[in-house]
Amino acid sequence: MKLEIEATLQDLFGGDGYTRTIKVEAKRLSRKRTTKKARNDIGSPTDRSVQETRTETKDEPVHTFRTIDGKPVYRLGGSSGKLLGAMKEADKFLRMFGDEGRNKLPVAFVRVYPAWVPLKNVEGQHVEGLPQILNGYGGSTMIVQSFDVIEQAKVSFIIEYPDSVDERVRKILETLQTMSLGNKPRGSIRFDKITEA
Repeated sequence: MKLEIEATLQDLFGGDGYTRTIKVEAKRLSRKRTTKKARNDIGSPTDRSVQETRTETKDEPVHTFRTIDGKPVYRLGGSSGKLLGAMKEADKFLRMFGDEGRNKLPVAFVRVYPAWVPLKNVEGQHVEGLPQILNGYGGSTMIVQSFDVIEQAKVSFIIEYPDSVDERVRKILETLQTMSLGNKPRGSIRFDKITEA
């Protein structure tokens, strides 16, 4: 069975080893100094305060999207692609909740291509910081990593699999629309058109 799929992806986070840098201004010091002085001839004290702020500009890495010919692409297909991984999770989810297909989907027989899917009609892009806790010697540290986020994009790809698992694959695809997808699993997918080829 071969399905040609048109879908909408939302809230995609960049990554997959691709980074760029941006200039970020960071506050290093912020303080207020107050001085009290009293003149003998006036007799009343006067306050004088100075607000001091020090900042520094540095290059910060941003996890971004791979580009081909200047256009963003996403690792949706292939054996290490986001879609196949999400299909495995959806299959496990269905089996865990007593779905009639108790056997695992033979994902080794499912092909999703192309591996890098072009993102079309891209709407809304921004940089978002996500906190991450690093465990290490002497305690843990929190850092904030920056990611390019595409709010919405259209994609087209093909899924091929044996006819014998057609019903199961379609059920998994239906379930995928209610689950998370992608890097920092915050994305989602909606299938706009599924055509048998």
